[in-house]
Amino acid sequence: MTRKQRVAPSSASAVRCSGVCERAWVGTATESEVRGGGGGRSAMTGDMPLGSAHAFGRALLRDGALPPLEPGPPAAAPPAPPAAAASPEQVMKLYMNKLTPYEHREIFDYPQVYFIGANAKKRPGLVGFPNNCEYDNEQGSYIHIPHDHIAYRYEVLKVIGKGSFGQVVKAYDHKKRENVALKMVRNEKRFHRQAQEEIRILEHLREQDKDNTMNVIHMFDSFTFRNHTCITFELLSINLYELIKKNKFQGFSLQLVRKFSHSLLQCLHALNKNRIIHCDMKPENVLLKQQGRSGIKGRTSKEIQLQWAKFTDIAEASKIANLKRCPALLA
Repeated sequence: MTRKQRVAPSSASAVRCSGVCERAWVGTATESEVRGGGGGRSAMTGDMPLGSAHAFGRALLRDGALPPLEPGPPAAAPPAPPAAAASPEQVMKLYMNKLTPYEHREIFDYPQVYFIGANAKKRPGLVGFPNNCEYDNEQGSYIHIPHDHIAYRYEVLKVIGKGSFGQVVKAYDHKKRENVALKMVRNEKRFHRQAQEEIRILEHLREQDKDNTMNVIHMFDSFTFRNHTCITFELLSINLYELIKKNKFQGFSLQLVRKFSHSLLQCLHALNKNRIIHCDMKPENVLLKQQGRSGIKGRTSKEIQLQWAKFTDIAEASKIANLKRCPALLA
């Protein structure tokens, strides 16, 4: 099958990607590889980086399978250089049989392809069928398939949160080679409008927090995929409620409470300066940045350092003082 006419990229569906890249991968990452540990191989054979169509072909002929994802860098290592992208034409030439007929058309909306979910049990995507070509459930939430792609760049690892807005998944960014939290908003008009307001607030806060001192969760990117607004964030650790639960609902030390209070007051002060009121303050909306030692009595070295707490759901539960906000988001 050949494509006679290339579909022009759509601003509504194309991922905003930029920069010169050096290598590309089209494979499936295991959970351990995504975490960057052990240097293990994926379930697929071969380890050749995909830098050109010739490299694609050589790897395929040699092993009869797609090359695996390169293990991610250790947590302490500097950020890895961006991966290179393949063109839709390259992918269609070599991996057409790994894509569904729906994706044969869709992929041309994405000039840069980093990941295709070759080994995922894909949904077919039936044009004209209800529930967004059967990609959504009855509530308008996207049906996530483990190790399938989102926007030909992100690999779905697992769902880590659900709510009235939609879902949050832990995903691997095959361009930047790092884990992210990817929020996919429900496919309804009212949620589309709310998502655009959320993106506006998050972009403003990101500009104000260039020195990373506001203790506000950072948005990386936003885009539309299969009629769903998607927002990627830094991937943080457990929330405060989960930590309280792990501590068997016992009180924390005064030193620990001070650390938490300091982080939260820094955030609230910064929001106040930007005329934003957080209307849903609760332990579930306080995320911890990373694991380490803490002063919790009887806990191990795998506990959380509370001075790294960050507020989340800032834009979902915010009130802008000048009333330029979505009323449905107010608590």
